[in-house]
Amino acid sequence: MSGPRPSLVRSTPFRLALTFAFLFVLAFILSGAIVYQLMSNDLSRRLDESIKETYSVIAVTYAKSDREDLISTINDHVQLDTDKDQLFSLTDQNGNRLAGNFTASDLPDGFSMFAARLPGVPPDTMYRAYTGEVGDPTLTVAFSLSETEELETIVLMSFGWGTLFITGLAIAGGA
Repeated sequence: MSGPRPSLVRSTPFRLALTFAFLFVLAFILSGAIVYQLMSNDLSRRLDESIKETYSVIAVTYAKSDREDLISTINDHVQLDTDKDQLFSLTDQNGNRLAGNFTASDLPDGFSMFAARLPGVPPDTMYRAYTGEVGDPTLTVAFSLSETEELETIVLMSFGWGTLFITGLAIAGGA
């Protein structure tokens, strides 16, 4: 007669290997979450800098009582961006559009986010905008978040696959 069969789950080496694998996967997930958050914040900061730089370049073209140069510069920027990744709006004090490819009459001064509903743009595309006064008119420069969101998705998917791979190795190594 044979005695009781030893169980793999009850063995101390297997339990230690499983504990080590769990701690390793947990550390991988936590470090990945921290890296993802740092990357996301850096992308947002860089996007804000780019928006502010574009706003400044356009605003510099305005000379007192000379709207023609400002309108011309905005319309040139609009023609260069056929994908509508960048939106520009110059409105007067009544909210009427003077130049640009959309009307931003209700955005607050400074940075803001909004979903655009424009022809040729996928529905609810999110934009990050900077709005400020350039003399009497109000200038808004907005950049699409689609590229930033694509980069974040790629990193998140890579991290997910890496987590699955590491988990599989940990389980295989524990058995």
